[in-house]
Amino acid sequence: PAWTGGPRVTGLRHDSDREMREGMTFHLMSWFTETGRGNYFISNTVLLGADGAEVLTTTPYGPHIAP
Repeated sequence: PAWTGGPRVTGLRHDSDREMREGMTFHLMSWFTETGRGNYFISNTVLLGADGAEVLTTTPYGPHIAP
């Protein structure tokens, strides 16, 4: 993604020709901002296996409110 400031991190897009292979790890992020009720961020690290993705993130699901 452009915000990393370097060439070593690559974003995956629908028109990408980058091959995804078993054993690769990915950091998946989604966010909602300017909702009028706060900002929401979701982040998981996953390992691509032969049968699909395994979530490696151990943080419990649910809201985490920063002070």
